[in-house]
Amino acid sequence: MIKLRDVQVRAQYRIRVRYRLMVLEYASGHGPTAAGRRFGVSARTVRHWRARWRAAGVEGLVPRYPRHRHPRLRAEVIEFIRHARQELAYGASRTRLWLQRVHQVRLAMGTIQRVFRDLGVPRLRAPLEEKGCHKECLNCQPPPYLPTRRSSPSLSAAPARSDCSPSAEMGVLSEVS
Repeated sequence: MIKLRDVQVRAQYRIRVRYRLMVLEYASGHGPTAAGRRFGVSARTVRHWRARWRAAGVEGLVPRYPRHRHPRLRAEVIEFIRHARQELAYGASRTRLWLQRVHQVRLAMGTIQRVFRDLGVPRLRAPLEEKGCHKECLNCQPPPYLPTRRSSPSLSAAPARSDCSPSAEMGVLSEVS
C-alpha cells in the first residue's frame, strides 16, 4: 500500500493525489480499463498516472498546474483598465461601462476586478460625505443620541429648520431689499 504521509504534498493537492493513488491501487489488481470505468476517468489517464508514478513516485502524481494562466486580454485592454482605476478613479462597474462605451470592449466585472488585483492597484476609498448642508449647521446634523420609546418629550430632537444657512444658524436674518 502506498502511503501519502511519507511524502510532502501541498494541502491543496492532497485530495487529488489520494484519489489518484486509489485509482492506481485498483488498477494494479484489475487493470487500467476497469479502473477507469470504476472511477470515471479514461484508461489513457490511468496509464498516464501510472507512468508518472513509476517515474517519480508520489511526487509524480501531484498536479502540474501553472501558477497563473496566461492572460487572454490584450495588453492595450489591461492598460485601459489600469488607466480607468489610477487616473479616472473608476471602480469595476464604471470601468466596464467606460470600456464598452468609449473603447467598444465588453468584459465582465469579475474580469476587471481580477485585473485590478493582478495589477496591484489600490482599492478605491469611499469619499467622506459631510452630514447636512455644511459642517457648521447644527440643524442638519443628526442628534448625538438615538431617542428611545422611554425617552421623555423634552429630550427629543428639534425639527430641522427650512431656512438652513449659516446666517440663520447664528440668528441673523438676511434682509431682502
